[in-house]
Amino acid sequence: MKILISLLIFFSISSVVLAATQYEFEPGVPGSTNGSLNILEDVSSLTFRTDFGSVGNSGSVGYYVYTTDPAAAVDGSLTFTKPDGQIVLPALKAGEKVGFYLTRANQRELTLFNFVEDKKGLYLDFYKNGGAGKSERMLLVPVSSEQKPSGPSGQPLPGVLATLAVGLTALGVRRGLRRRRDNAK
Repeated sequence: MKILISLLIFFSISSVVLAATQYEFEPGVPGSTNGSLNILEDVSSLTFRTDFGSVGNSGSVGYYVYTTDPAAAVDGSLTFTKPDGQIVLPALKAGEKVGFYLTRANQRELTLFNFVEDKKGLYLDFYKNGGAGKSERMLLVPVSSEQKPSGPSGQPLPGVLATLAVGLTALGVRRGLRRRRDNAK
């Protein structure tokens, strides 16, 4: 019984660890390279709750998607404004990278940014004047994702087969122990 419980705990923890690796943040180097949000597994959406912080009266935040070359990026279909209080990115595929830009109230775009983390959380920093001016910052909390559902492939996954084998083995061991105990009486 202890083995069965241990296996259930192991599989529960494994699924949480796998869910946590759907994306990662690459910080970037202020003034020289932008950061990126790297997608590790297909997701149907990513949601950031934001206060828009010192972004103030700026118009909106937009995003772009690329795989290897930021110059070949495709602008996202949505922009996000201060009243919304959140950024919801649509479906993204494994291997894609996401960047951000800020359109100010005067329609000037701030395209230099990086991700900064401190004790309060993760920030998206946009740099004015090529990094020479004070940054405009947004706190991104919490980040949540929805994994893209995978359709049935017609063949069982190896993990399903392994789980089935472990479960059947555990039932067989339990039944064998119960028979021995009943025969000993």
